[in-house]
Order: sequence, then C-alpha cells, then structure tokens
Amino acid sequence: MLKEIISQFPDVDGIGFSIAAGYDQQMQKAVSISRSVPDLGEIDFNALGNGFEVAVENDVNSFALAELYAGNAKGLSNVAVVVIGTSIGGGVIINGQLFSGKKGNAGEFGATLLQDYEVSPFVGAEAGCRGLLTKANRISGDRYSLIEEFYNLDDPEIQAVIRKNNRQISAMIGNIIAVLGPERVLIGGPITKEVGYLEEQIENLNQIEPEYLEFCDIMRCKHTDKGALIGVASKLTRDEFLHRDKV
Repeated sequence: MLKEIISQFPDVDGIGFSIAAGYDQQMQKAVSISRSVPDLGEIDFNALGNGFEVAVENDVNSFALAELYAGNAKGLSNVAVVVIGTSIGGGVIINGQLFSGKKGNAGEFGATLLQDYEVSPFVGAEAGCRGLLTKANRISGDRYSLIEEFYNLDDPEIQAVIRKNNRQISAMIGNIIAVLGPERVLIGGPITKEVGYLEEQIENLNQIEPEYLEFCDIMRCKHTDKGALIGVASKLTRDEFLHRDKV
C-alpha cells in the first residue's frame, strides 16, 4: 500500500512516520509501545521507506516539532506541549531542541499519577477524552458517544463532571510548569477548541497558584489537526536527512 501511495508522488524524497510509541533513534526500533498497536516493535521503518530517506518520531513529539518549527513555539527555547485526545500525551522542548528521553517518548504527561480518581490512577486515562466520556456516561446511562454531545449541555451533574475533569488537567499543567519551568505551555486536541476551554485552564491555574503564570503563558497549539504530519516532515527536512521541501 505504501509503495502505491508513493508512486502517485514522483517528487517525494523522504518518508516520515509518526507513531504511537517511543522510538529509539540509535536502535532504529519502536519501544514503549501502546497496547493498541502491539506489533509496532516488529516493523522495520527504514525497509518500508524502500530506499527513501526515513524519519520516525513519537506522535505527540511530532506535534511538539510542528509547534517548534512552524507554530506557537517558534522562536522560544523552553516549551511544553500537551495534547488531549483519547488519553493525554506531550512533548518537551528544552533549549530549542526536542527532548526525547531514553525511550524516545519523554513528555508522557498522561502517565503521571492521581490519588483522587474514578476511572484510572493515570491522568491521561482519567482526564483524557475517553475518561471524561466514561464519567459522563456513568451518570447519564451511557447516553453519549462523543464529547461534543454533552460538553455544553445545561446539566448541572454533567457540568460538575467536566469542571472536575478540567481541574485535574489544570493541576497536571501546574506540575509541568513547576518541574520544567517553560516559557509557554501549548495545549492541543479537539476538546481544547471548545469555547472557554483555554480561559478555564488559565483561571484554574490562577486559583491554584498565580505564580505559575508569572513567567509562563498558556496557548493553544497552532497545528492541532495536522501537527503530527507537519512535525515529522519538519524532522525530515531539519535533521540533516533532506535540505529541501519535497517530503
């Protein structure tokens, strides 16, 4: 299938893979693999490239690269990127460079722990979209299949669930600021597009500790929808693989 796709674009010089796993750049192998895609560790991505230059990166680290090179982290040195999807992922920029860590997936903020939880002790499973949906359905008789079906409902019980969920994410962001000291935290993912979401996170942080935002601001990602694609393409063109724009 990949060969068929490439054949439609004769000017392609490189291929990028943004994957739901860490990627050990020295071993050239996927590690710390999501349970939903257990076979990633068996894939030889360089062989899939069929002679083209290949870049492989963790999916949320790809988002961070997109923001660093062509988004709302451009020109900054120290940034944390938080992507709220089914779970919660992240990427860390330190001194203008992506910090990947030993397993190639540093910034897994959703893997941090909670003491007070309903669904999971992990922030991502508890407060990501799947966790929020689970909690909303527990009080509504499994009525919903999408966040947007209930996020703005005038229902006090549902809104109480959402407010608590958002405070859990705010606390996670506060911890990120305290530990990493970034100039900016960028948040992305479909739920962050909801009216008032960003403002609520900022207000929550101000209530927890105003000093968090004294030297750090909170913004939305510029490239929420195609961030992974833009990021891994940036890796191809900037990591001395290619020096042109045909990726």
